[in-house]
Formats: sequence, C-alpha cells, structure tokens
Amino acid sequence: MMYTEALLSHKTGYANQIIYPITITLIKLSLLLFYFRLFRVHEGLKVAIYITGVLALGWCLGIIFAGALQCLSVKQCLNGLGPPVTHHFSFQSYLLGYAIPNVTLDFVILVLPIFLVWNPVLTKRKKVAVSAVFLLGGFTCGASIARVYSVAYLDRLDITCKKPPKSTRSPNPSTNP
Repeated sequence: MMYTEALLSHKTGYANQIIYPITITLIKLSLLLFYFRLFRVHEGLKVAIYITGVLALGWCLGIIFAGALQCLSVKQCLNGLGPPVTHHFSFQSYLLGYAIPNVTLDFVILVLPIFLVWNPVLTKRKKVAVSAVFLLGGFTCGASIARVYSVAYLDRLDITCKKPPKSTRSPNPSTNP
C-alpha cells in the first residue's frame, strides 16, 4: 500500500470513529421516537423514553470524544504521524467502553414497550405475534453480548488484538475483535 493510500485509510478509520456512533445513536433515537408515537398515551413510558434518549445522546458524545481525542495531538493523528502507541489509550478498554453501554441501551430499548404490549386489550395471538417481533430485536442484543464477551477475553499478550494497524482492521467497530 502506498503512503497516500495508508494515510487515506488512516483518516477514514479516524472519521469513522466519529460517524459510526452518530449513526447508531440516530437508529436508537428513531426507535424511541417510534415508541413515543405508538404509545403516546402512557405517561410512564414517555418519561422512560426521554431518559433513554438522553442516555443514548450522552453515550454518543462520550464515544465521539474518546474516538476523536484518542491521540494527544489530533493533527498528528490525522496526518498519520501520531504519537507512539504508549500515548494512545487501550483499544480494548475503548471497545469495552463502547460495547457495554451500547448493549445496555439496546436491551432497555427492546424491553421498554413490552409491558404495554402484554396489556389485557390484545388477544393472546396478537400478544404472541408482537412479542415474536421483539424477539427478533433480541437477536441484536445477543450478538452484542457475544461481542462484549469476545472483547473482554482478548489475549492481552497478542499485540494484534491490542491495537491492530488501521489497514488491517475494519472501520466498523462491530466487525473488529
């Protein structure tokens, strides 16, 4: 890979650490707004939606700042002349700090409306059908939990798991070990 291609890859990976959390947060907020619109009569759920939305936005800002300020000098990081690896934060800690709140928020968003779905107005067949749709969302939580487990038990002696070069890892954190 030529120097300019490596630099472009480095800049793309750096930008992705800012863009990806925004994308994930917008998806979370869209689900919360959908719940708000669908279940607008229930006051308790409105408060829970507001709280979850604020938590999602706080998580997003924290991940953006952690990703953007991972180097002591952002200019050097963008130019591919970043400081030695000892001045970067632990990549495994970053992934855990990213994934654990993400899984928690996914789970909260998944179970928020489940109590309203099981109200006495719906027939048993409709309750089962709607619950089955929510179980599909549970697959996302299961995959995220498996990811947290794999990140938590990375081989700490294997240098490729600590901070692989940008050219060998995906810019999408969900595809990196």
